Amino acid sequence: MLLGYNEPSAKERLYESFNGDMNTENINLFQTDRMIARQIQTTDFDDIFKLHNDPLVARTLGGTKTESEVKQCLVNYINQWQKHGYCYWIFFDKKTSEFIGRGGLRHVSINNRDEVEIGFSVKSKFWGKGFATEIGKTAIEVARSFSNINNLVCFTTPDNKASLAVMKKLGFVYEHDFEYVGITHVLYRLKITRD
Repeated sequence: MLLGYNEPSAKERLYESFNGDMNTENINLFQTDRMIARQIQTTDFDDIFKLHNDPLVARTLGGTKTESEVKQCLVNYINQWQKHGYCYWIFFDKKTSEFIGRGGLRHVSINNRDEVEIGFSVKSKFWGKGFATEIGKTAIEVARSFSNINNLVCFTTPDNKASLAVMKKLGFVYEHDFEYVGITHVLYRLKITRD
């Protein structure tokens, strides 16, 4: 660091990206009640890698991921942003700028059918504090702005009680069990309503 030069904090760097009011009208960069969200990028590798390798989180995502698997996930997310105009965001605590998790909307093939999924994954230290629900509500709000999204799916393993509770709280209704990456999952669906 140069003498007399104060490097901006992580929070200051994050806020430098914003112009004026932050809301979900700009889906690349916005805020919720407690979080700042922005489009996921390859530079988020470290946070996403740590998230997927937290033993508690990994149990809910089908196991840990290698560096190359996380890099491929990031490439897939970025490709979906380019193709569809949405995918996952990365979320930070508004007060501390600490990484909380990732989530949003993504296209996924289930039983050879293209679906739009709401996905959310939060660092285990933030579990039970309503962040996954806040991410899910935001994703639903964004989905309503796309006229071609008429319903959303959300899925998890049958034993993931916390995610099941979030899905039900968001209004998703059980549809069926299915195999995803070789593991039994339960699929819930939400029909999108617009005012």
